[in-house]
Amino acid sequence: EGEGEGEGEGEGEGEGEGEGEGEGEGVDPCFDGLDNDGDFLSDGADPGCQTGTLENDDVDQCDDGFDNDYDGLTDSLDPDCLTTGIETDPLLMPDIVVLGDRNLVDPYIVTQTAVAGSSEVRDRCYTGLGQRRLLKFESYIGNAGTGDLNAGDKSGHPTVWTRSEGFGDLRFEGWSRFFLDNSAGEVVAFGHKSSFCMVDLYNMYPEVPSAGFGCEYMTRGWADIYNSNLACQFIDITDVEPGTYVLRIEANFTRQLPDSDLTNNSAELTVEIP
Repeated sequence: EGEGEGEGEGEGEGEGEGEGEGEGEGVDPCFDGLDNDGDFLSDGADPGCQTGTLENDDVDQCDDGFDNDYDGLTDSLDPDCLTTGIETDPLLMPDIVVLGDRNLVDPYIVTQTAVAGSSEVRDRCYTGLGQRRLLKFESYIGNAGTGDLNAGDKSGHPTVWTRSEGFGDLRFEGWSRFFLDNSAGEVVAFGHKSSFCMVDLYNMYPEVPSAGFGCEYMTRGWADIYNSNLACQFIDITDVEPGTYVLRIEANFTRQLPDSDLTNNSAELTVEIP
């Protein structure tokens, strides 16, 4: 993957209040400019709005209005829905997973400057400007399924691949997001990393060779590596108190890519914030 970049904590905090106000005034959540369901997407860029579910991204693939497996058939017209309830070939299904081994994630803390107008600031990866304290780490997101992951042609799937506000290219905004939870399970900070490319970089199953198709394609048994030095591959913890927390990494959180098992799309790791 290259530089990644989505909308971080600052947007989520402001929009939590905006949602209540907008709905109370009778404003359609899909036209209010807010991220009402906290998935870093809003209005026309949120798949929930495309399906009339008011920005709720947790939608059954067979009732979401999308051609999730890119076979030209949608929802009830897709025979896969009749057999598995998911729009992918039941015998050749990708399974998006997050690898949570501490040696792979390798979290650490650095101080970095958030510069006004920079790509990361425009994509709201920071919660403020100037000197910021960041929890950096690596993400290994792979395909543990029986079939390869085809993320689709970018130009042919405009609801999946959208124009990045900060970086200007087409990205999948629902690829990964990060949370820092306290001992009570409350989210104290979070971040987001979009993806413009999924590639085979880490072999989970040595007996499976890479198909070598490059971007938007992940061979079964392979994972992409999102290095800690990539843009937005962090959580801004400037305002987080010292203590023990849980770092939670989620993948495919908008459920827009084919995925046979939605219960293994996250990994957790205990971290100490000094």
